[in-house]
Amino acid sequence: LEGQNDKLEVQTKYNVLIIECTNSSDPFRWNEETKAKELIFP
Repeated sequence: LEGQNDKLEVQTKYNVLIIECTNSSDPFRWNEETKAKELIFP
């Protein structure tokens, strides 16, 4: 259950990212793995 909870948390953060990207006119999004902005539309 603990691991599943972590997955849910990550999924929620990811969904927030998607929402932020959709609301933003900026074509960049934050990449947590590289700690840098990357183009959403390459």
